[in-house]
Amino acid sequence: MSSRLVFSSQRRFRPEAYTVSHAMLIIRSPFSAEEDGTPLPEAPQNIDIELIGVSYMELPSYFLGISISIVVDLPDKYLAFQSHRNDKLYRFTSLDGKEFHVIAAGMQIGLNTWISENRIWNFGLEHDQLIFGPE
Repeated sequence: MSSRLVFSSQRRFRPEAYTVSHAMLIIRSPFSAEEDGTPLPEAPQNIDIELIGVSYMELPSYFLGISISIVVDLPDKYLAFQSHRNDKLYRFTSLDGKEFHVIAAGMQIGLNTWISENRIWNFGLEHDQLIFGPE
């Protein structure tokens, strides 16, 4: 299965939110801060992985480290889950080598310092920085 690596991080991630009505999934690695709110250098911002047009997902409750690749040729076993011709298969690999997959129309990855907000509930929010996408 040929693929293209688009993102990798050693941080812990977990599915943060999903909505069926918008077919949107957010996987977040939350920022770390001191009690006074001062960000810690190892995780000064959230990393939000946003997938839109999600038609299939298989995910654990958390990832210890994550690499994301876009699979170039959709394997036959995933064709039935493809909603649109241009949907992509995203492969999520944890540090221990376990693989999980999401089929979605697109993905973007952004940095922010939101505490309880995300773009599912407030699509007008803008990330401090986009580090991938939108694709």
